[in-house]
Amino acid sequence: LTFPPATKSISFTVNFPPDDTNTTGKAHWHLFAGGRIRFNVNGVEDEDTMQRPGRQAARRLNRGSAAKMTQLASKAVGLHHDVPPYAGGDWCLPVLHTEARIRLSPEYIAATSVHFNQGRAPPEAICEQAEQQALEQHGIPATPEWIQAYRFAARMLTKEERSEVFFLKANDKLFRPGVDLPGRAVAGAACRVTDGAAVDMAEVLATMPRAVLVASTGT
Repeated sequence: LTFPPATKSISFTVNFPPDDTNTTGKAHWHLFAGGRIRFNVNGVEDEDTMQRPGRQAARRLNRGSAAKMTQLASKAVGLHHDVPPYAGGDWCLPVLHTEARIRLSPEYIAATSVHFNQGRAPPEAICEQAEQQALEQHGIPATPEWIQAYRFAARMLTKEERSEVFFLKANDKLFRPGVDLPGRAVAGAACRVTDGAAVDMAEVLATMPRAVLVASTGT
């Protein structure tokens, strides 16, 4: 990581396992003032501009109880608008499929459901353990550096690639902190907790003078 005073930029290199799409296993990034970024992958250089998250998203991040999957360091893309897919990121797809199997295992569901049933997000350690196990099963050391590289690569996948993994698909569809909600109605099918029957959200909310709606992509 360097900070050349002459260019007033932050430069760093991200290392990945080399593959057919990235023979060097490296991506060089340069961050400039105003959100401008320049990156070089396989000798191909490109530029883009990153946008600051909105105020609502920033408030969510400041809450200590926020689930890890909704934080900037994780694999959600709701706070990373207009960032192009990384060409060499598909090395993480097999690991993501393994993590998905771990998240669907009876052990993981039992560990997380205790917290969901009490209206709380699961501890970060449960999600992080699933990441670590998935990396290790593919022969990748579960060091902090590799975990960050894994999350970064997952965020850089195309929408089609992310849709192969159920929890990434849920994040892309449901976690959109930039959506302007005032004046918009909540509608759609929901499951009634008391008997499991399907109900219409608009009809349920119409019976309440005021309601607090809590949603989590983790469920």
